[in-house]
Amino acid sequence: MFVVRANDSRFNNLSDLVKVSVAATDSNSFDGWIIALGELLLQNLDPKKMFSGITYTGYGIPDVASMVLNKQVDVGILKTCDLEQFERDGTIAKGALRVLNPKNDSSISCRVSTDLYPDVVFASLPKADSNLVKTVSVGLLTMEQTRGGDSWGFASDFTPVSSLYRSLEIGPYEYLKETGFTGFAKRYRHYLYGLAALLILILLYTASVRRIVSLRTRDLTIALKEKDKAEKEARESRENLFQLEKAGVVSELSAMFAHEAHQPIASLINYADGLKLYLKGKSEDPLVQEALSEISTQADRLSKIIQRVRTYAKRQHHEVKKENLSEIIDRALVSFRRSSISTGVDVEVKAPVTANLLADALELELLIVNLLKNAAAACRDSQDKIINVQLSEATNEWMLSVSDHGQVISDKLLSQLSHPTKSLSGGLGLGLSICRLIAESHGGKLTFKPNTPKGLVVTLHLPKVNEEN
Repeated sequence: MFVVRANDSRFNNLSDLVKVSVAATDSNSFDGWIIALGELLLQNLDPKKMFSGITYTGYGIPDVASMVLNKQVDVGILKTCDLEQFERDGTIAKGALRVLNPKNDSSISCRVSTDLYPDVVFASLPKADSNLVKTVSVGLLTMEQTRGGDSWGFASDFTPVSSLYRSLEIGPYEYLKETGFTGFAKRYRHYLYGLAALLILILLYTASVRRIVSLRTRDLTIALKEKDKAEKEARESRENLFQLEKAGVVSELSAMFAHEAHQPIASLINYADGLKLYLKGKSEDPLVQEALSEISTQADRLSKIIQRVRTYAKRQHHEVKKENLSEIIDRALVSFRRSSISTGVDVEVKAPVTANLLADALELELLIVNLLKNAAAACRDSQDKIINVQLSEATNEWMLSVSDHGQVISDKLLSQLSHPTKSLSGGLGLGLSICRLIAESHGGKLTFKPNTPKGLVVTLHLPKVNEEN
C-alpha cells in the first residue's frame, strides 16, 4: 500500500506522486514494491518517471514507516496489514500515517490501496516426498488464524501475478525490456510468424493469379482478334446485302407503282373529263364540283408518289427546303383518316406549333402515314385502339414518336423490324425499310423500342434546321 504522513495535504491521489521521494523494502519485493508499481500502471502512470528518488531499506533500520514519519521521504510502500500491525504493536502512533488511494475490499480487514494478490506461498519441489508434502499441507491448513485474521488456503489462480510481471516487463518477462529489432522480434514473434506465413500465401496466390491472368489474357487477345475479324466480315456482308436489298426493293416498288397506278390514274382522269363534258352548259352542282376537285387532287398526289419512287430507282437526289414538321404531321393525319384502317382508331397528337427542318415534305408525309398505318394494324385486335404521336425537341434534333398498344414485342421481332414488311391492307405498303431510307436521306434515323406494357414505339430522329443560315 502507499502511505504518506497524515498531515501532508500535498498528496490525495496517486497522480500527485510526481517527482517525489519514495521508500520501499526491496526492489524485488513482490508485496512491498512490485504490486505498487502495478497499481501505478493500472492508473496510466509511468513508474519510471514518477519518483525523483527511491530508497530501499533492505528490511533494516530505519524502516519504511520511520523514514516517512521522519520526513526522509515523501511516500512509503508497505505490505498489506503492516500498518495495522505497527499500530497494534505501538511502533507508530495510530493515525500518524494515511493510506493513499484507499480501496474497499470486504475479503480483508486491513486497509489497502492496490489490488490483492496471493501472499506467502508454500510450494513443493517435483521430487519432494509425497507424505512430507501432505503433512506440511495439513499442518498449514489446520493452523489457527492470526490476530490480524490471516489464515492459510489454496491459491489456484496465479494469472493476476503473471499479468503483473508481464505489464512491468520483469521476472519471466524480462526479455520484453529489450529494445531495437531483437526486442521487437522477441516480443511479437508469434505475430511475426503469422505475418510471414500470410505473406508467403499472398505471394503464392499472386503468382497463381498472374499466371491465370496471363493465360486468360492470351486467350482473350486471340478471341478478340477473331471477333474483330468476324465482325468486320459481317459488317461488310451486311453493307453489301443492304445495298442490294435497297436497290432491289426500290426498283421493285417503282415498277409496281408504275404498273399498278397507271390504270387508276387514267380512269380518274377519264371520269373527270367525262363529268366535265356532261356538266358543260348545265347549272353547276357543288357536290359534283367537290368530287371533281378531289379526284384531280388525288390523281395529282398519286402521280407525285410514283415520280418520287422512280427517282429512288434512278438514284436521283430529291430537293429539300425549309418545312414545318408539325404541318407535315397534320397532312399525314388527314391522309391516314381517309384510309379504312383508321376506322375505330383514336390518334392523340402532342406537337409544338413550329418545328422547322430541311426536308422533302411529301417523303416525310408518306413516312408518317406508313408509321400510323402500321400502328393501326398492330392494335387492330387490341381493346386499347389508341395511337400516340408526340413530337419533342432535343439539342440538335426533332424526335417524332409513334406508339401503339398492340401485341407484346419480342426481342426477335424487334430485331426484324428493319427488314422489308408485307404491304398493309388499305395502306401505302412502303414498309419500314423504305421508311428507314427516307429517314436516312434526311440525315436522320428510325429507332424501335417496346412500349409499356405492350406495343411498339417507333421514333423518327431528324436534324433541326440551322436558323443562322
